[in-house]
Amino acid sequence: MENKTTRKQLPAFLVLGIIAVVAAVVLAATNMVTRGPIAEHQMAALKESFGAVMPADEYVEMDVSGQAGVSSMYEARTGGELTGWCVTASAKGYAGDVAVTLGVGTDGLVTGCVVGDLNFAETANFGARAKEPAFAEQFVGIDAINGGAFQALSGATITSTAVKDATNAALRCVAVAGMGQEPKANPIVAFGEGKPAAPAEVTAGEDGSLRTSAEGFGGGDVIVNVTVGDDGSVSKLVIDASSQTEGYGTRVAEDAAFAEQFIGQAGPFAIGENIDALSGATITSKAVVEAVNNALGFTSDAPAEEKAPVTTEEDGSLRTTAKGFGDAVVIVKVTVGDDGSVSKLYIDASTQTEYIGTRVMEEPEFAEQFIGQSGPFAIGENIDALSGATITSKAVVEAVNNALGFTSDAPAEEKAPVTTEEDGSLRTTAKGFGDAVVIVKVTVGDDGSVSKLYIDASTQTEYIGTRVMEEPEFAEQFIGQSGPFAIGENIDALSGATISSKAVVEAVNNALGY
Repeated sequence: MENKTTRKQLPAFLVLGIIAVVAAVVLAATNMVTRGPIAEHQMAALKESFGAVMPADEYVEMDVSGQAGVSSMYEARTGGELTGWCVTASAKGYAGDVAVTLGVGTDGLVTGCVVGDLNFAETANFGARAKEPAFAEQFVGIDAINGGAFQALSGATITSTAVKDATNAALRCVAVAGMGQEPKANPIVAFGEGKPAAPAEVTAGEDGSLRTSAEGFGGGDVIVNVTVGDDGSVSKLVIDASSQTEGYGTRVAEDAAFAEQFIGQAGPFAIGENIDALSGATITSKAVVEAVNNALGFTSDAPAEEKAPVTTEEDGSLRTTAKGFGDAVVIVKVTVGDDGSVSKLYIDASTQTEYIGTRVMEEPEFAEQFIGQSGPFAIGENIDALSGATITSKAVVEAVNNALGFTSDAPAEEKAPVTTEEDGSLRTTAKGFGDAVVIVKVTVGDDGSVSKLYIDASTQTEYIGTRVMEEPEFAEQFIGQSGPFAIGENIDALSGATISSKAVVEAVNNALGY
Protein backbone atom coordinates (compact mmCIF):
# COMPACT_ATOMS: atom_id res chain seq x y z
CA MET A 1 0.00 0.00 0.00
CA GLU A 2 1.32 3.45 -0.89
CA ASN A 3 2.55 5.74 1.85
CA LYS A 4 3.30 9.44 1.81
CA THR A 5 7.03 8.84 1.40
CA THR A 6 6.77 6.85 -1.82
CA ARG A 7 4.25 9.22 -3.30
CA LYS A 8 6.73 12.12 -2.89
CA GLN A 9 9.65 10.30 -4.66
CA LEU A 10 10.58 11.58 -8.15
CA PRO A 11 10.31 9.18 -11.09
CA ALA A 12 13.60 7.36 -11.83
CA PHE A 13 13.87 8.69 -15.40
CA LEU A 14 13.57 12.24 -14.10
CA VAL A 15 16.32 11.65 -11.55
CA LEU A 16 18.60 10.22 -14.27
CA GLY A 17 17.82 13.16 -16.52
CA ILE A 18 18.78 15.64 -13.81
CA ILE A 19 22.03 13.75 -13.14
CA ALA A 20 22.86 13.76 -16.85
CA VAL A 21 22.23 17.49 -17.15
CA VAL A 22 24.33 18.24 -14.10
CA ALA A 23 27.14 15.98 -15.41
CA ALA A 24 27.03 17.66 -18.81
CA VAL A 25 27.25 21.10 -17.22
CA VAL A 26 30.18 19.97 -15.05
CA LEU A 27 31.99 18.40 -18.03
CA ALA A 28 31.41 21.49 -20.16
CA ALA A 29 32.75 23.69 -17.41
CA THR A 30 35.73 21.39 -16.92
CA ASN A 31 36.39 21.39 -20.66
CA MET A 32 36.31 25.18 -20.76
CA VAL A 33 38.76 25.32 -17.87
CA THR A 34 41.14 22.64 -19.21
CA ARG A 35 40.89 23.29 -22.96
CA GLY A 36 43.64 25.88 -22.89
CA PRO A 37 46.12 23.83 -20.84
CA ILE A 38 45.46 20.69 -22.94
CA ALA A 39 46.09 22.60 -26.15
CA GLU A 40 49.24 24.05 -24.65
CA HIS A 41 50.47 20.56 -23.69
CA GLN A 42 49.69 19.22 -27.17
CA MET A 43 51.56 22.08 -28.81
CA ALA A 44 54.47 21.62 -26.43
CA ALA A 45 54.62 17.93 -27.39
CA LEU A 46 54.58 18.82 -31.09
CA LYS A 47 57.31 21.41 -30.58
CA GLU A 48 59.42 18.81 -28.80
CA SER A 49 58.75 16.23 -31.53
CA PHE A 50 59.37 18.55 -34.48
CA GLY A 51 61.95 20.82 -32.91
CA ALA A 52 64.82 18.75 -34.28
CA VAL A 53 63.60 18.93 -37.87
CA MET A 54 61.71 22.24 -38.17
CA PRO A 55 61.51 24.53 -35.11
CA ALA A 56 58.42 26.78 -35.10
CA ASP A 57 56.00 28.65 -32.80
CA GLU A 58 53.07 26.45 -33.73
CA TYR A 59 52.14 23.47 -35.86
CA VAL A 60 48.84 23.20 -37.73
CA GLU A 61 47.69 19.72 -38.76
CA MET A 62 46.89 19.13 -42.44
CA ASP A 63 44.67 16.57 -44.15
CA VAL A 64 46.90 13.89 -45.72
CA SER A 65 44.20 11.38 -46.62
CA GLY A 66 45.08 9.69 -49.89
CA GLN A 67 48.81 10.26 -49.44
CA ALA A 68 50.24 6.72 -49.46
CA GLY A 69 52.60 5.94 -46.60
CA VAL A 70 52.14 9.32 -44.89
CA SER A 71 50.70 9.27 -41.37
CA SER A 72 50.74 13.01 -40.58
CA MET A 73 51.77 16.40 -41.86
CA TYR A 74 51.78 19.78 -40.14
CA GLU A 75 52.33 23.32 -41.29
CA ALA A 76 55.14 24.94 -39.30
CA ARG A 77 54.40 28.58 -38.48
CA THR A 78 56.44 31.24 -36.74
CA GLY A 79 54.98 34.66 -36.05
CA GLY A 80 51.92 33.56 -37.98
CA GLU A 81 53.97 33.01 -41.16
CA LEU A 82 54.36 29.63 -42.88
CA THR A 83 57.99 28.50 -42.61
CA GLY A 84 57.65 24.93 -43.81
CA TRP A 85 56.19 21.53 -43.05
CA CYS A 86 56.80 18.59 -40.72
CA VAL A 87 55.81 15.27 -42.23
CA THR A 88 56.00 11.66 -41.04
CA ALA A 89 55.85 8.62 -43.33
CA SER A 90 56.63 4.93 -42.91
CA ALA A 91 57.71 1.97 -45.04
CA LYS A 92 58.31 -1.71 -44.34
CA GLY A 93 61.77 -2.46 -43.00
CA TYR A 94 63.48 -5.66 -41.89
CA ALA A 95 61.64 -6.04 -38.56
CA GLY A 96 58.62 -3.81 -39.06
CA ASP A 97 57.67 -0.35 -40.24
CA VAL A 98 60.40 2.30 -40.28
CA ALA A 99 59.12 5.85 -39.68
CA VAL A 100 60.87 8.92 -41.07
CA THR A 101 60.05 12.45 -39.89
CA LEU A 102 61.26 15.32 -42.06
CA GLY A 103 61.28 19.07 -41.73
CA VAL A 104 61.00 20.78 -45.11
CA GLY A 105 61.29 24.54 -45.69
CA THR A 106 59.08 26.55 -48.03
CA ASP A 107 61.92 26.33 -50.58
CA GLY A 108 61.43 22.56 -50.65
CA LEU A 109 64.75 21.76 -48.98
CA VAL A 110 64.95 19.30 -46.08
CA THR A 111 65.97 21.05 -42.86
CA GLY A 112 66.12 18.01 -40.61
CA CYS A 113 65.46 14.27 -40.42
CA VAL A 114 64.66 11.83 -37.63
CA VAL A 115 64.48 8.10 -38.34
CA GLY A 116 62.41 5.79 -36.14
CA ASP A 117 59.57 6.05 -33.64
CA LEU A 118 58.42 4.03 -30.63
CA ASN A 119 57.78 1.01 -32.88
CA PHE A 120 61.28 1.01 -34.44
CA ALA A 121 62.67 -2.54 -34.17
CA GLU A 122 65.46 -2.86 -36.75
CA THR A 123 68.42 -5.10 -35.93
CA ALA A 124 71.04 -3.68 -33.55
CA ASN A 125 74.36 -2.78 -35.21
CA PHE A 126 72.73 -3.13 -38.64
CA GLY A 127 69.43 -1.42 -39.47
CA ALA A 128 69.36 0.28 -36.07
CA ARG A 129 72.20 2.50 -37.28
CA ALA A 130 69.59 4.44 -39.27
CA LYS A 131 68.70 6.23 -36.02
CA GLU A 132 72.20 7.64 -35.65
CA PRO A 133 72.49 11.39 -36.36
CA ALA A 134 75.40 10.76 -38.74
CA PHE A 135 73.02 8.85 -41.05
CA ALA A 136 70.02 11.20 -40.76
CA GLU A 137 72.12 14.30 -41.45
CA GLN A 138 72.59 13.14 -45.05
CA PHE A 139 69.04 14.20 -45.83
CA VAL A 140 69.54 17.85 -44.96
CA GLY A 141 69.42 19.88 -48.18
CA ILE A 142 67.64 17.27 -50.30
CA ASP A 143 65.16 18.97 -52.63
CA ALA A 144 61.50 17.83 -52.58
CA ILE A 145 61.07 19.00 -56.19
CA ASN A 146 64.42 18.27 -57.87
CA GLY A 147 65.42 15.26 -55.77
CA GLY A 148 68.63 14.08 -54.21
CA ALA A 149 70.51 11.03 -52.96
CA PHE A 150 71.92 9.48 -49.80
CA GLN A 151 74.33 6.73 -48.87
CA ALA A 152 72.65 3.45 -47.87
CA LEU A 153 73.78 1.73 -44.69
CA SER A 154 76.35 -0.95 -45.42
CA GLY A 155 74.90 -4.37 -44.54
CA ALA A 156 71.41 -2.94 -43.97
CA THR A 157 69.94 -2.74 -47.45
CA ILE A 158 66.36 -3.50 -46.39
CA THR A 159 66.31 -0.84 -43.68
CA SER A 160 67.94 1.67 -46.04
CA THR A 161 65.30 0.91 -48.66
CA ALA A 162 62.55 1.46 -46.10
CA VAL A 163 64.06 4.86 -45.23
CA LYS A 164 64.26 5.69 -48.94
CA ASP A 165 60.64 4.69 -49.59
CA ALA A 166 59.35 6.57 -46.54
CA THR A 167 61.36 9.66 -47.49
CA ASN A 168 59.99 9.56 -51.02
CA ALA A 169 56.42 9.34 -49.70
CA ALA A 170 57.02 12.21 -47.27
CA LEU A 171 58.65 14.51 -49.81
CA ARG A 172 56.01 13.81 -52.43
CA CYS A 173 53.34 14.75 -49.90
CA VAL A 174 55.14 18.03 -49.16
CA ALA A 175 55.57 18.80 -52.86
CA VAL A 176 51.97 18.06 -53.80
CA ALA A 177 49.94 18.91 -50.67
CA GLY A 178 52.22 21.64 -49.35
CA MET A 179 53.87 23.33 -52.31
CA GLY A 180 51.24 22.47 -54.93
CA GLN A 181 53.87 21.13 -57.33
CA GLU A 182 54.61 17.81 -58.98
CA PRO A 183 58.16 16.58 -58.21
CA LYS A 184 60.51 16.68 -61.20
CA ALA A 185 62.59 13.76 -59.95
CA ASN A 186 61.13 10.24 -59.91
CA PRO A 187 61.94 8.81 -57.48
CA ILE A 188 62.66 11.98 -55.53
CA VAL A 189 65.34 10.32 -53.43
CA ALA A 190 67.65 7.50 -54.54
CA PHE A 191 70.76 5.73 -53.29
CA GLY A 192 73.99 7.32 -54.42
CA GLU A 193 76.00 10.45 -54.00
CA GLY A 194 73.61 12.98 -55.51
CA LYS A 195 74.35 15.46 -58.27
CA PRO A 196 78.05 16.35 -58.20
CA ALA A 197 78.81 20.00 -57.62
CA ALA A 198 81.13 21.96 -59.88
CA PRO A 199 84.77 21.57 -58.79
CA ALA A 200 85.89 24.23 -56.32
CA GLU A 201 88.57 26.73 -57.28
CA VAL A 202 92.17 25.61 -56.82
CA THR A 203 94.56 28.19 -55.38
CA ALA A 204 98.31 28.06 -54.81
CA GLY A 205 99.59 28.59 -51.27
CA GLU A 206 102.77 30.45 -50.35
CA ASP A 207 104.48 27.12 -49.71
CA GLY A 208 103.60 25.94 -53.22
CA SER A 209 100.79 23.64 -52.09
CA LEU A 210 97.49 23.42 -53.96
CA ARG A 211 94.45 24.38 -51.88
CA THR A 212 90.86 23.46 -52.72
CA SER A 213 87.75 21.97 -51.15
CA ALA A 214 84.83 19.60 -51.70
CA GLU A 215 81.42 19.26 -50.11
CA GLY A 216 81.37 16.70 -47.34
CA PHE A 217 78.76 15.39 -44.93
CA GLY A 218 75.84 17.75 -44.26
CA GLY A 219 77.06 20.20 -46.91
CA GLY A 220 80.12 21.29 -44.93
CA ASP A 221 83.32 21.98 -46.89
CA VAL A 222 86.33 19.71 -46.48
CA ILE A 223 89.54 21.61 -47.30
CA VAL A 224 92.78 20.06 -48.52
CA ASN A 225 96.27 21.41 -49.10
CA VAL A 226 98.18 19.15 -51.49
CA THR A 227 101.94 19.38 -52.00
CA VAL A 228 103.22 17.73 -55.17
CA GLY A 229 106.77 16.35 -55.42
CA ASP A 230 109.15 16.54 -58.37
CA ASP A 231 107.91 13.18 -59.63
CA GLY A 232 104.30 14.41 -59.77
CA SER A 233 103.14 12.36 -56.79
CA VAL A 234 101.63 13.69 -53.56
CA SER A 235 104.39 14.41 -51.06
CA LYS A 236 102.25 16.03 -48.36
CA LEU A 237 98.53 16.28 -47.61
CA VAL A 238 96.91 18.47 -44.97
CA ILE A 239 93.17 18.00 -44.39
CA ASP A 240 90.77 20.40 -42.62
CA ALA A 241 87.56 18.51 -41.79
CA SER A 242 86.45 20.71 -38.89
CA SER A 243 83.03 21.17 -40.55
CA GLN A 244 82.30 17.45 -40.30
CA THR A 245 80.62 15.41 -37.55
CA GLU A 246 82.89 15.13 -34.54
CA GLY A 247 84.18 11.63 -33.96
CA TYR A 248 83.10 10.59 -37.47
CA GLY A 249 84.05 12.80 -40.41
CA THR A 250 86.67 14.69 -38.41
CA ARG A 251 88.68 11.48 -38.27
CA VAL A 252 89.93 11.98 -41.86
CA ALA A 253 92.05 14.82 -40.46
CA GLU A 254 92.83 13.18 -37.13
CA ASP A 255 93.79 9.71 -38.35
CA ALA A 256 97.22 10.12 -39.97
CA ALA A 257 96.94 6.73 -41.68
CA PHE A 258 94.12 8.06 -43.90
CA ALA A 259 96.21 10.89 -45.39
CA GLU A 260 99.24 8.63 -45.71
CA GLN A 261 97.40 6.58 -48.35
CA PHE A 262 97.82 9.45 -50.81
CA ILE A 263 101.55 9.94 -50.24
CA GLY A 264 103.75 8.77 -53.11
CA GLN A 265 100.84 8.37 -55.54
CA ALA A 266 100.13 10.58 -58.53
CA GLY A 267 96.41 9.94 -58.78
CA PRO A 268 93.70 9.88 -59.82
CA PHE A 269 92.38 8.52 -56.54
CA ALA A 270 89.25 6.49 -55.95
CA ILE A 271 87.60 4.96 -52.90
CA GLY A 272 87.88 1.18 -53.06
CA GLU A 273 90.71 1.31 -55.58
CA ASN A 274 93.78 3.05 -54.23
CA ILE A 275 92.16 4.70 -51.20
CA ASP A 276 90.25 3.03 -48.36
CA ALA A 277 87.47 5.14 -46.80
CA LEU A 278 87.37 5.43 -43.03
CA SER A 279 84.60 3.27 -41.56
CA GLY A 280 81.65 5.46 -40.60
CA ALA A 281 83.04 8.44 -42.53
CA THR A 282 82.55 7.41 -46.16
CA ILE A 283 81.08 10.71 -47.35
CA THR A 284 83.85 12.77 -45.78
CA SER A 285 86.47 10.35 -47.15
CA LYS A 286 85.01 10.79 -50.63
CA ALA A 287 85.10 14.56 -50.23
CA VAL A 288 88.85 14.36 -49.55
CA VAL A 289 89.37 12.16 -52.61
CA GLU A 290 87.31 14.53 -54.77
CA ALA A 291 89.24 17.57 -53.53
CA VAL A 292 92.66 15.96 -54.01
CA ASN A 293 91.74 14.84 -57.54
CA ASN A 294 90.50 18.36 -58.26
CA ALA A 295 93.75 19.89 -56.97
CA LEU A 296 95.77 17.55 -59.19
CA GLY A 297 93.66 18.33 -62.26
CA PHE A 298 91.67 15.10 -62.44
CA THR A 299 87.99 15.75 -63.15
CA SER A 300 85.11 13.30 -63.41
CA ASP A 301 83.94 14.81 -66.70
CA ALA A 302 87.24 14.21 -68.49
CA PRO A 303 86.71 12.46 -71.84
CA ALA A 304 87.25 8.72 -71.83
CA GLU A 305 90.50 7.56 -73.38
CA GLU A 306 90.39 5.70 -76.67
CA LYS A 307 90.88 1.97 -76.39
CA ALA A 308 94.24 0.59 -77.40
CA PRO A 309 94.43 -1.20 -80.79
CA VAL A 310 94.07 -4.97 -80.89
CA THR A 311 96.52 -6.93 -83.02
CA THR A 312 96.64 -10.62 -83.93
CA GLU A 313 99.89 -12.37 -83.03
CA GLU A 314 101.54 -15.17 -85.04
CA ASP A 315 100.15 -17.76 -82.64
CA GLY A 316 96.61 -16.42 -83.22
CA SER A 317 96.34 -14.69 -79.84
CA LEU A 318 94.85 -11.19 -79.55
CA ARG A 319 97.27 -8.61 -78.13
CA THR A 320 96.31 -5.26 -76.59
CA THR A 321 97.10 -3.02 -73.64
CA ALA A 322 95.50 -0.92 -70.92
CA LYS A 323 96.84 1.66 -68.48
CA GLY A 324 97.52 0.37 -65.00
CA PHE A 325 98.95 1.99 -61.92
CA GLY A 326 100.71 5.30 -62.62
CA ASP A 327 99.44 5.13 -66.22
CA ALA A 328 102.03 2.45 -66.98
CA VAL A 329 100.94 0.02 -69.69
CA VAL A 330 99.83 -3.55 -68.92
CA ILE A 331 99.98 -5.98 -71.86
CA VAL A 332 97.71 -8.99 -72.39
CA LYS A 333 97.59 -11.71 -75.03
CA VAL A 334 94.29 -13.60 -75.18
CA THR A 335 93.84 -16.93 -76.91
CA VAL A 336 90.22 -17.79 -77.74
CA GLY A 337 89.00 -21.38 -78.03
CA ASP A 338 86.56 -22.83 -80.54
CA ASP A 339 83.67 -22.22 -78.15
CA GLY A 340 84.48 -18.50 -77.93
CA SER A 341 85.81 -18.65 -74.38
CA VAL A 342 89.28 -17.70 -73.17
CA SER A 343 91.57 -20.74 -73.41
CA LYS A 344 94.82 -19.01 -72.53
CA LEU A 345 95.81 -15.63 -71.06
CA TYR A 346 99.28 -14.11 -70.97
CA ILE A 347 99.83 -11.00 -68.83
CA ASP A 348 102.86 -8.69 -68.84
CA ALA A 349 102.62 -6.36 -65.83
CA SER A 350 106.34 -5.73 -65.48
CA THR A 351 105.68 -1.96 -65.48
CA GLN A 352 103.66 -2.19 -62.28
CA THR A 353 104.81 -1.86 -58.68
CA GLU A 354 106.94 -4.85 -57.71
CA TYR A 355 105.26 -7.35 -55.38
CA ILE A 356 101.97 -5.45 -55.72
CA GLY A 357 100.76 -4.88 -59.28
CA THR A 358 103.21 -7.42 -60.68
CA ARG A 359 101.28 -10.12 -58.82
CA VAL A 360 98.63 -10.22 -61.58
CA MET A 361 101.22 -12.00 -63.74
CA GLU A 362 103.04 -13.83 -60.95
CA GLU A 363 100.03 -15.46 -59.27
CA PRO A 364 98.46 -17.90 -61.75
CA GLU A 365 95.19 -17.98 -59.81
CA PHE A 366 94.39 -14.49 -61.11
CA ALA A 367 94.69 -15.38 -64.82
CA GLU A 368 92.91 -18.70 -64.26
CA GLN A 369 89.70 -16.83 -63.42
CA PHE A 370 89.34 -15.88 -67.10
CA ILE A 371 89.87 -19.38 -68.49
CA GLY A 372 86.71 -21.03 -69.83
CA GLN A 373 84.67 -17.82 -69.76
CA SER A 374 83.59 -15.82 -72.79
CA GLY A 375 83.22 -12.44 -71.11
CA PRO A 376 82.56 -9.64 -70.71
CA PHE A 377 84.53 -9.54 -67.47
CA ALA A 378 84.04 -7.26 -64.50
CA ILE A 379 85.76 -6.88 -61.15
CA GLY A 380 83.40 -8.00 -58.39
CA GLU A 381 81.23 -10.00 -60.78
CA ASN A 382 83.13 -12.81 -62.48
CA ILE A 383 86.66 -11.62 -61.61
CA ASP A 384 88.12 -10.96 -58.16
CA ALA A 385 90.79 -8.26 -58.03
CA LEU A 386 94.01 -9.08 -56.22
CA SER A 387 94.05 -7.43 -52.80
CA GLY A 388 96.23 -4.33 -52.94
CA ALA A 389 96.43 -4.44 -56.74
CA THR A 390 92.97 -3.31 -57.77
CA ILE A 391 94.10 -0.81 -60.40
CA THR A 392 96.38 -3.31 -62.13
CA SER A 393 93.66 -5.97 -61.92
CA LYS A 394 91.21 -3.58 -63.57
CA ALA A 395 93.71 -2.84 -66.31
CA VAL A 396 93.90 -6.55 -67.13
CA VAL A 397 90.10 -6.82 -67.20
CA GLU A 398 89.83 -3.75 -69.45
CA ALA A 399 92.44 -5.11 -71.84
CA VAL A 400 90.88 -8.58 -72.03
CA ASN A 401 87.42 -7.10 -72.69
CA ASN A 402 88.94 -4.88 -75.38
CA ALA A 403 90.68 -7.84 -77.01
CA LEU A 404 87.41 -9.79 -77.07
CA GLY A 405 85.49 -6.87 -78.55
CA PHE A 406 83.38 -5.98 -75.54
CA THR A 407 82.72 -2.26 -75.22
CA SER A 408 80.74 -0.37 -72.59
CA ASP A 409 78.31 0.85 -75.23
CA ALA A 410 77.57 -2.63 -76.59
CA PRO A 411 73.84 -3.24 -77.06
CA ALA A 412 72.15 -5.08 -74.21
CA GLU A 413 70.89 -8.57 -74.87
CA GLU A 414 67.18 -8.93 -75.56
CA LYS A 415 65.15 -9.77 -72.50
CA ALA A 416 63.63 -13.21 -72.19
CA PRO A 417 59.86 -13.47 -72.78
CA VAL A 418 57.54 -13.29 -69.78
CA THR A 419 54.68 -15.79 -69.54
CA THR A 420 51.78 -16.05 -67.11
CA GLU A 421 51.49 -19.38 -65.32
CA GLU A 422 48.22 -21.11 -64.31
CA ASP A 423 48.61 -19.83 -60.73
CA GLY A 424 48.89 -16.25 -62.01
CA SER A 425 52.65 -15.96 -61.42
CA LEU A 426 54.95 -14.37 -64.00
CA ARG A 427 57.65 -16.69 -65.35
CA THR A 428 60.85 -15.60 -67.10
CA THR A 429 64.57 -16.31 -67.20
CA ALA A 430 67.99 -14.64 -67.21
CA LYS A 431 71.49 -15.87 -67.93
CA GLY A 432 73.52 -16.73 -64.85
CA PHE A 433 77.01 -18.11 -64.40
CA GLY A 434 78.41 -19.67 -67.58
CA ASP A 435 75.40 -18.31 -69.51
CA ALA A 436 73.24 -21.03 -67.93
CA VAL A 437 69.61 -20.01 -67.49
CA VAL A 438 68.11 -19.11 -64.11
CA ILE A 439 64.30 -19.34 -63.89
CA VAL A 440 62.07 -17.21 -61.69
CA LYS A 441 58.32 -17.16 -61.05
CA VAL A 442 57.06 -13.95 -59.51
CA THR A 443 53.67 -13.59 -57.82
CA VAL A 444 52.48 -9.99 -57.49
CA GLY A 445 50.11 -8.90 -54.70
CA ASP A 446 47.19 -6.48 -54.94
CA ASP A 447 49.47 -3.60 -53.94
CA GLY A 448 51.84 -4.30 -56.83
CA SER A 449 54.62 -5.68 -54.65
CA VAL A 450 56.20 -9.14 -54.84
CA SER A 451 54.23 -11.52 -52.61
CA LYS A 452 56.00 -14.74 -53.60
CA LEU A 453 59.19 -15.62 -55.48
CA TYR A 454 60.21 -19.02 -56.79
CA ILE A 455 63.79 -19.46 -58.07
CA ASP A 456 65.17 -22.37 -60.08
CA ALA A 457 68.96 -22.07 -60.16
CA SER A 458 69.68 -25.76 -60.64
CA THR A 459 71.88 -24.90 -63.65
CA GLN A 460 74.31 -22.94 -61.48
CA THR A 461 77.41 -24.19 -59.68
CA GLU A 462 76.44 -26.49 -56.82
CA TYR A 463 76.84 -24.99 -53.33
CA ILE A 464 77.68 -21.60 -54.91
CA GLY A 465 75.15 -20.27 -57.43
CA THR A 466 72.53 -22.79 -56.33
CA ARG A 467 72.40 -20.98 -52.98
CA VAL A 468 70.11 -18.30 -54.46
CA MET A 469 67.35 -20.91 -54.40
CA GLU A 470 68.52 -22.84 -51.33
CA GLU A 471 68.88 -19.95 -48.88
CA PRO A 472 65.41 -18.46 -48.27
CA GLU A 473 66.91 -15.22 -46.93
CA PHE A 474 67.90 -14.26 -50.47
CA ALA A 475 64.41 -14.54 -51.96
CA GLU A 476 62.86 -12.91 -48.88
CA GLN A 477 64.60 -9.64 -49.77
CA PHE A 478 62.18 -9.21 -52.70
CA ILE A 479 58.99 -9.83 -50.71
CA GLY A 480 56.88 -6.75 -50.06
CA GLN A 481 58.80 -4.60 -52.52
CA SER A 482 57.58 -3.44 -55.91
CA GLY A 483 60.94 -2.89 -57.58
CA PRO A 484 62.89 -2.10 -59.60
CA PHE A 485 65.57 -4.13 -57.84
CA ALA A 486 69.32 -3.60 -57.89
CA ILE A 487 72.26 -5.36 -56.27
CA GLY A 488 73.75 -3.09 -53.64
CA GLU A 489 70.62 -0.96 -53.35
CA ASN A 490 67.62 -2.97 -52.20
CA ILE A 491 69.08 -6.45 -52.76
CA ASP A 492 72.26 -7.93 -51.28
CA ALA A 493 74.01 -10.49 -53.50
CA LEU A 494 75.01 -13.77 -51.92
CA SER A 495 78.74 -13.81 -51.21
CA GLY A 496 80.50 -15.86 -53.89
CA ALA A 497 77.36 -16.03 -56.05
CA THR A 498 77.18 -12.51 -57.46
CA ILE A 499 76.48 -13.56 -61.05
CA SER A 500 73.63 -15.89 -60.08
CA SER A 501 72.24 -13.23 -57.75
CA LYS A 502 72.29 -10.66 -60.55
CA ALA A 503 70.53 -13.10 -62.86
CA VAL A 504 67.67 -13.39 -60.36
CA VAL A 505 67.44 -9.61 -60.07
CA GLU A 506 67.45 -9.20 -63.84
CA ALA A 507 64.73 -11.81 -64.28
CA VAL A 508 62.51 -10.38 -61.52
CA ASN A 509 62.83 -6.88 -62.98
CA ASN A 510 61.98 -8.27 -66.40
CA ALA A 511 58.91 -10.07 -65.03
CA LEU A 512 57.71 -6.85 -63.39
CA GLY A 513 58.22 -4.81 -66.55
CA TYR A 514 61.35 -2.92 -65.52
